[in-house]
Amino acid sequence: MNTIIKNLLCVLIIMVSYSNTAQNIENKKVANVLDLKWLEGQWKGEGDGLTFYEEYKIVNDTLIKIDYYGNDASFKIKENTGLVYISNGFVFHQYGKRSLWKSKLDSTIELKFQPFKYASNSFIWRKVSDKVWHAKLGSKTYIMNLIAK
Repeated sequence: MNTIIKNLLCVLIIMVSYSNTAQNIENKKVANVLDLKWLEGQWKGEGDGLTFYEEYKIVNDTLIKIDYYGNDASFKIKENTGLVYISNGFVFHQYGKRSLWKSKLDSTIELKFQPFKYASNSFIWRKVSDKVWHAKLGSKTYIMNLIAK
C-alpha cells in the first residue's frame, strides 16, 4: 500500500511540474520577433477547401517579412506581401500596403490580432508544434504545415 501511495505522489508531482512549465511557456511575453521564430519558414496552409502557400522570413529582431504565394507550391509567383513587426508595445501584422491588425505582446505561442486600420476581421495565430500552427478566422481554422525552414 505504501508503494502505491509513493507512486501516486510521484506522478502527481510530475504532473504539477509539467503543468507549471507549460503555463510559464504560454505566459511568456513577446520581447522581440525572435520570440516568434516558430513562424519562420515556408508553409502550406489548408482549410475550408483551400490550399495556399506562405513564407515568413525574420529580417531583424523587430521585423518579419511575409510573402503570399496563393496556390503556387513552387513559391515563385508572389500574390502579395506582408509584415509582422513590434511597435509601441504591440505586435502588428500588415497585409499588403494598407490592412493592419495589432495584438498584445502577452504570449509567444498565440497572437490574437484585432483590426487596427483598413481591416474589419479578427484572427488568431497559435503555435501547435515546431512544424504546425493554426490560423483561426472566425469559425474557420486553417492548418499551417511547415515545408522548409
